[in-house]
Amino acid sequence: MSDRDPEDRLLAIAANGEDLPQQVEAVERELRLVHAKLDQILCSVESLASSPSMDTTVVATLREAVEPAAEAIHAGAELLLERVRGSRLVSGW
Repeated sequence: MSDRDPEDRLLAIAANGEDLPQQVEAVERELRLVHAKLDQILCSVESLASSPSMDTTVVATLREAVEPAAEAIHAGAELLLERVRGSRLVSGW
Protein backbone atom coordinates (compact mmCIF):
# COMPACT_ATOMS: atom_id res chain seq x y z
CA MET A 1 0.00 0.00 0.00
CA SER A 2 2.99 2.34 0.34
CA ASP A 3 3.10 2.91 -3.44
CA ARG A 4 -0.39 4.36 -3.50
CA ASP A 5 -1.09 8.05 -3.30
CA PRO A 6 -2.58 9.35 -0.01
CA GLU A 7 -6.11 9.58 -1.37
CA ASP A 8 -6.04 5.91 -2.41
CA ARG A 9 -4.83 5.00 1.09
CA LEU A 10 -7.71 6.89 2.69
CA LEU A 11 -10.18 5.10 0.43
CA ALA A 12 -8.61 1.71 1.25
CA ILE A 13 -8.91 2.39 4.97
CA ALA A 14 -12.49 3.62 4.66
CA ALA A 15 -13.35 0.52 2.62
CA ASN A 16 -12.80 -1.60 5.73
CA GLY A 17 -16.36 -0.83 6.78
CA GLU A 18 -15.89 1.93 9.31
CA ASP A 19 -15.35 5.60 8.81
CA LEU A 20 -11.80 6.93 8.70
CA PRO A 21 -11.66 8.42 12.22
CA GLN A 22 -12.74 5.07 13.67
CA GLN A 23 -10.05 3.27 11.66
CA VAL A 24 -7.40 5.72 12.88
CA GLU A 25 -8.56 5.28 16.47
CA ALA A 26 -8.32 1.50 16.06
CA VAL A 27 -4.73 1.81 14.82
CA GLU A 28 -3.94 4.13 17.73
CA ARG A 29 -5.33 1.58 20.19
CA GLU A 30 -3.22 -1.17 18.65
CA LEU A 31 -0.10 0.99 18.83
CA ARG A 32 -0.80 1.76 22.50
CA LEU A 33 -1.08 -1.97 23.21
CA VAL A 34 2.18 -2.67 21.40
CA HIS A 35 3.87 0.16 23.32
CA ALA A 36 2.65 -1.26 26.62
CA LYS A 37 3.84 -4.77 25.77
CA LEU A 38 7.26 -3.57 24.62
CA ASP A 39 7.56 -1.54 27.82
CA GLN A 40 6.89 -4.71 29.84
CA ILE A 41 9.52 -6.58 27.84
CA LEU A 42 12.10 -3.82 28.30
CA CYS A 43 11.37 -3.78 32.05
CA SER A 44 11.88 -7.55 32.13
CA VAL A 45 15.22 -7.20 30.34
CA GLU A 46 16.30 -4.56 32.85
CA SER A 47 15.24 -6.82 35.71
CA LEU A 48 17.30 -9.65 34.25
CA ALA A 49 20.23 -7.30 33.79
CA SER A 50 20.23 -6.46 37.49
CA SER A 51 20.48 -10.12 38.48
CA PRO A 52 24.02 -10.95 39.62
CA SER A 53 23.80 -14.38 38.01
CA MET A 54 22.80 -13.09 34.57
CA ASP A 55 25.40 -13.26 31.84
CA THR A 56 26.09 -9.79 30.42
CA THR A 57 26.33 -11.20 26.89
CA VAL A 58 22.79 -12.57 27.14
CA VAL A 59 21.48 -9.25 28.45
CA ALA A 60 23.22 -7.39 25.62
CA THR A 61 21.72 -9.80 23.10
CA LEU A 62 18.23 -9.31 24.56
CA ARG A 63 18.61 -5.53 24.40
CA GLU A 64 19.89 -5.69 20.83
CA ALA A 65 16.86 -7.79 19.89
CA VAL A 66 14.20 -5.70 21.63
CA GLU A 67 15.34 -2.07 21.55
CA PRO A 68 15.22 -1.62 17.74
CA ALA A 69 11.61 -2.85 17.74
CA ALA A 70 10.71 -0.48 20.55
CA GLU A 71 12.34 2.43 18.74
CA ALA A 72 10.60 1.54 15.48
CA ILE A 73 7.18 1.32 17.14
CA HIS A 74 7.77 4.63 18.91
CA ALA A 75 8.87 6.32 15.67
CA GLY A 76 5.88 4.87 13.82
CA ALA A 77 3.48 6.06 16.50
CA GLU A 78 4.97 9.55 16.41
CA LEU A 79 4.71 9.65 12.62
CA LEU A 80 1.10 8.47 12.72
CA LEU A 81 0.21 11.05 15.35
CA GLU A 82 1.90 13.83 13.39
CA ARG A 83 0.10 12.95 10.17
CA VAL A 84 -3.24 12.38 11.87
CA ARG A 85 -3.01 15.74 13.61
CA GLY A 86 -2.23 17.29 10.25
CA SER A 87 -5.39 15.79 8.81
CA ARG A 88 -7.47 16.71 11.89
CA LEU A 89 -8.54 13.13 12.57
CA VAL A 90 -6.78 12.75 15.93
CA SER A 91 -8.77 11.12 18.71
CA GLY A 92 -6.89 12.79 21.53
CA TRP A 93 -3.91 10.43 21.79
